[in-house]
Amino acid sequence: MVLMRVEIYFFLLLHIGLVLLKQMDASIDVWGKSPISVVSVPAGLLAFFLVFFNGHCYTRFNGFYNATTGMMGATQELIELISVHLADEPVARWDAVRYTISSILLTYMKVEQTGNDKGETKISQDEWEQLLSYIHSPSVTCPPLLTFHEVSMLKKYGNTFVPLHAWAIRAIRHGFSRTEAGISSSTYAAAEDCVLRVRRSIAYINNTLAMPIPLAYFHMLNVIMYVNYTLMAFAFVQIEKTLSSVFMLIALIIFTGLRDLSAALSNPFGEDDMDFPIKEYMASVRTLASSMAGVTSKPVRNAGCLELPIKVPSAEQQLRGLHEAAHQLGSSRSQSCLEFPPMLQLPQSKDNRNSSARSSAATVPAGDLAFKTALGRARRGRSNDDGDNLKI
Repeated sequence: MVLMRVEIYFFLLLHIGLVLLKQMDASIDVWGKSPISVVSVPAGLLAFFLVFFNGHCYTRFNGFYNATTGMMGATQELIELISVHLADEPVARWDAVRYTISSILLTYMKVEQTGNDKGETKISQDEWEQLLSYIHSPSVTCPPLLTFHEVSMLKKYGNTFVPLHAWAIRAIRHGFSRTEAGISSSTYAAAEDCVLRVRRSIAYINNTLAMPIPLAYFHMLNVIMYVNYTLMAFAFVQIEKTLSSVFMLIALIIFTGLRDLSAALSNPFGEDDMDFPIKEYMASVRTLASSMAGVTSKPVRNAGCLELPIKVPSAEQQLRGLHEAAHQLGSSRSQSCLEFPPMLQLPQSKDNRNSSARSSAATVPAGDLAFKTALGRARRGRSNDDGDNLKI
């Protein structure tokens, strides 16, 4: 808050002290040489610099808002497209969604820490756990977004967004390659462009935060401000002693408030009153994406008040278990910045069944047996010789 600034009370007390000093010894002629017009030119210069500084910071604020809403909108468009065109490819659909959402959440986690102004930030283990855990809301329960092996891969790279977006594009390509339209369709290009738009928005946020307002400009603004405050403290002595303190306080609050407003607009990621509601953004984008991808479950109440997910595993949840096994099997691969986690496929029936029949086929004992077999191999440390595809 502006009223918590030390300079407001320092210069106000300085002015009150000068007023009292004049009352004690009115013969000092320095007061006659300090008319109010002395502060007109410096105050005009201060107002110009403050308005210029505020305009630049407000431009940054609008840019951050457009980038934030832009990547959220691109994600919604991606989900809408693949929910329709990849309706029969739940694995590719969910992989594309969860990788894209993970990149957005990691961005929010990173920029939320920039309020401490300590330079580059790192994702804490607790924040990684949020991506590895179920998230319970009053309406739905969202599954984990990443597996342990994927997190271990991302931790090795300085820029976690490049692998995530590459994985998302590969999942989209894999899903469209199994449809009649194929990867040459305009729908595939639109879905791919949604991921790239998310990448551009994230890059804008990170690059703009990495280029703060020049520190020399900010210090120069403070010097001009303090010089003006000193001149005001002397010049306002000529005003009637009761009103002079009021005018001095008003001037201090206005100029200091404009400076603090500009500083707050330059970085809207934090916990200030005018900052973006990052926590709400993170919860809403994850809930919406998981719901539209069809991987959420409604919470049920036990004897207490805790919200628990339904115990019956869905086809996607079984595939997530297979992801765990496949990632452990492929852990011996070379570590490059674009290493892809293994992709999985739903069990395909031999006859031409509809999508609902194929979805229910993942819950038969054969799927459970495949999962147990893969998990057993992972625990024995065997390597995966089947490349990037593990079929069941």
